[in-house]
Amino acid sequence: MEVTLGPFITCFATILFLTIYVFFTIHVRKEVLYGGTKVLSILISVILIRMLIPFNFPFTITIPSHKLLSLEIMVFERVYDTKVTWVNLLFIIWVTGAIIQITRMSVKMYRVKTSLYPFRIRDLQKYPELHKVLQQNGVLDLPVCIVPANISPVIIGAFHPVFVLPEYDFTEKELIYACEHEIWHYKNHDHWLRLFVDLLLCVQWFNPFAYLLNNELALGIEIANDQRVLGKRDKLNRVEYAECILKIARSIKEKHGEYIGVPFVGIRNFEIKTRLDYISSDKFAAAKRNALSKAMQYVVIVAALVVSFCIVPERYHVDDEVREETVQITFDNSFFLEDNVEYKLFVNGEYWFTLTYIPEEFDELPIYKEDIEDEKK
Repeated sequence: MEVTLGPFITCFATILFLTIYVFFTIHVRKEVLYGGTKVLSILISVILIRMLIPFNFPFTITIPSHKLLSLEIMVFERVYDTKVTWVNLLFIIWVTGAIIQITRMSVKMYRVKTSLYPFRIRDLQKYPELHKVLQQNGVLDLPVCIVPANISPVIIGAFHPVFVLPEYDFTEKELIYACEHEIWHYKNHDHWLRLFVDLLLCVQWFNPFAYLLNNELALGIEIANDQRVLGKRDKLNRVEYAECILKIARSIKEKHGEYIGVPFVGIRNFEIKTRLDYISSDKFAAAKRNALSKAMQYVVIVAALVVSFCIVPERYHVDDEVREETVQITFDNSFFLEDNVEYKLFVNGEYWFTLTYIPEEFDELPIYKEDIEDEKK
């Protein structure tokens, strides 16, 4: 299989399209694919993986172009007088950046998990309200840490997830909302998805569209999780839930808290406002989804996935076998012999054919009169 820039271009275009589509769905149409956000994230992650494979598959449909991938000729040229090509250099830069990003993420996760050990609760009975909520949701086996830091309630880790709570004066309702939200993340395995996407972003560190799309997907997951928590709760519960989000968000921002993992509350005002808009809307409260609209969203994402795998632009080129059997017509090896109103084409001293006019492609070839040909003979 030949390395080509086509898959990168296709996936860049696909990721850009999906970023616009997800943004339009969440912020313009004001609807989220409830229950399908996870599937959506997985499909988009597969597209990001495809972007890492610079080869065309046997089933790939290539679209040749003389101009679209003209840059590819330069990329595969050697760097000055060295044996290294530009594509080799770009590959080294890409891999180096990915290793640095993965290392930074791994070190950060290790430090966070290590710092949590002293704050792990050994006896939940000492926290009756927390114990009650965990018991009602069937997750008493989930490790819990209460830390003296201004962070959002969050699920941290994939292999051994930990539920982290701040030393915060929660009311009974606030504790229930925060715990149920994170428990839904835990039950829905969002922490695994978060790790998977973070790893892909480490590898896709050069792709700005991947970061934008990741932010929109994270927001979509949070909105869908809000809906799961509130379920059939009434309007008063939705107001209390929204106030809980605002209260924790203010606490984090005022004291410059940071978070990692799958948090209950982010710190970006734009995302918080969007979540509150969804929570307060009647459409959210009813949680009714149009079956056709839901199906169409899946169709759009699957179609984007198929395109990223099966349709790839490719620089126009001639196969080596064909090239060996052809002769290139250039200024150095070809000329026209003018005979009245006809033009005879000679290539490498051999007559090829006669034309009544000279096409634009042959404008640069020299033209000789008949007597010049006689002199040559």
